[in-house]
Amino acid sequence: MTPRLRITGLRSLLNFLWRLFGFIGAVLGLRRWWRTLTNSEEPRSARLTAAFFLLLMTTLLVLSLFRPYALRAHRPEATASAASELVVDLRDDLSLRAVREVGEEYGVKLVPNSPEAVDERLMLADVSRLSAARRGELLARLRADSRVEAADENFEMQLQGWRIGAERPARAATSEVRPNDPRYPEQWHLNLIGMPRAWEKATGKGCVVAVIDTGCAFEKKDDIPAASDLKGTKYTKPFDFITNTKKAYDDHGHGTHVAGTIAQATNNGHGCAGVAYDATIMPLKVLTAHGSGTVADIANAVEYAANNGANVINMSLGGPRAAQVLAKACRYANQRGVTIVCAAGNSGREGVGYPAAYPECIAVSSVGPDGNLAFYSSWGEQVCIAAPGGNYRGEAEKHQGVLQNTVFNKQDVFEFWQGTSMASPHAAGVAALIWQSGVKGPGGIRAKLRETATPKDDPKKYGAGVINAAAAVGAASADQATSQAQPAATPSLPTYPVPARGPLAFGVALLALAAVLLGQAKRAGFWLGGVAPVLLLTCVATGFAGRLVTPVAGTAVWPFLALVGLFGVRGLRGVLVGVCAGWCAGAAALALMGWGPTAWLLANAAVAGLLARIASRD
Repeated sequence: MTPRLRITGLRSLLNFLWRLFGFIGAVLGLRRWWRTLTNSEEPRSARLTAAFFLLLMTTLLVLSLFRPYALRAHRPEATASAASELVVDLRDDLSLRAVREVGEEYGVKLVPNSPEAVDERLMLADVSRLSAARRGELLARLRADSRVEAADENFEMQLQGWRIGAERPARAATSEVRPNDPRYPEQWHLNLIGMPRAWEKATGKGCVVAVIDTGCAFEKKDDIPAASDLKGTKYTKPFDFITNTKKAYDDHGHGTHVAGTIAQATNNGHGCAGVAYDATIMPLKVLTAHGSGTVADIANAVEYAANNGANVINMSLGGPRAAQVLAKACRYANQRGVTIVCAAGNSGREGVGYPAAYPECIAVSSVGPDGNLAFYSSWGEQVCIAAPGGNYRGEAEKHQGVLQNTVFNKQDVFEFWQGTSMASPHAAGVAALIWQSGVKGPGGIRAKLRETATPKDDPKKYGAGVINAAAAVGAASADQATSQAQPAATPSLPTYPVPARGPLAFGVALLALAAVLLGQAKRAGFWLGGVAPVLLLTCVATGFAGRLVTPVAGTAVWPFLALVGLFGVRGLRGVLVGVCAGWCAGAAALALMGWGPTAWLLANAAVAGLLARIASRD
């Protein structure tokens, strides 16, 4: 058995045991609270508290066991998580009959990922009934088949940015040349890269930029309004790969914010400005309202963009795992003359995420208003360029985020967001300006970005330096370059290592549980009440890592509030121990899996562990 299969099998076994013991612990805890609720001799406050925890634990149990957010809306038969699917990219010259024969040969049914995937022969295979070992063996056999160009588990990737807030008083402009958009003075990020002088020579006219994201609020949908400052922006060929419809509505807000940075209507006396405001946006929805999407949909969108006239692709999304299918899609788009710009990631440490780490992609790290690397930004040898993404750490620094128009909570708003998600569209917008200036090929655009960047002293953190739009457009306009240079051919999978932190994260969670059980072994009431929260909260934290990495979900404020409010209820002391220990294990697991700022998550894990110790005292 290969190391890959051993790791996969271990993760599957631990996951099964985790859910089994979590179910047992939850049943014991629920039984105890039910007795309290139905005992008329108990005080009213104790019964109300028991009712609350019954509802809470029932909800967590459902989320932990069934993971409803993993359902695939565009395939009615798909009731399993994306991990129970394989995505298989077959040779384009195979007939549909030959595709069916491949599926029959391997004992799976191959269905197109979307109507747009039929010609590309990008197929999904349901392998939910197979064990992890069988699944790994099937994947290895498919990759060795000459009829298969690439195959992967259909895992999820996440967006790489988050909202900070909305309103700040307008500041004085830092440049003598400015558009008449009233909130432009707050857009420090545009002046940082020299946009006023760049606009004198190029505005992105004629360039099509595909935004592969959560969609774009370019039209009203039901009770979600259109973004008011994007009404003047041009759009073409939108597509939703989740619902398989030719509309890419945004039910999150991230994609609209990203599209605004690239091509928000500018000099219209309203709102903010965009980098390449005359460019055309191709909105492609691959991320759900929860900010995650499958490798199959993302690869499908990349090939769709390349086949439908996109000149630049922006992907403000990613994850720590490489995928053959997505690598192949990026090579395909690159060979068709498409420049691909990607967010480097928000791990706050060395290690560029995917797809940014692929050699065909321009990996963008993030800097704050001072031009220095943001605390959350990933970095590494694959970083090509740095761009403004914000560096907000507290309420007083809200203005250090990137301001654009978006939709949030069904409202048309102007908000500050930050992340490498916000840095990437700055580079994509400048790429559109370079394209308009005469440099059309991805190799030439990459070269112009790097040649004209404001140098910094650490190439791993900044690449060639901080992007300089004015210098890049000036250089492209001066020589009218038309180079179509391409990166050297690369193997299907990059040679740099991909860390596997899943088993390690589960190990940390198990150790946290063991500490709770051993510390309270003499007091059965403590661990019977506490085991369910420990198991379930950690299970949810590790199983929904991509959706829980937010300041609200990861902070130790929540177990602190529970401790303050319920410390005096002696019968719930075990529950408090479990909740605090569960938060500790979950935060530590998230940090080790690389789903957020490591130091910040570990600090909160330490606080939650201290709270668990306090709760265990008489």
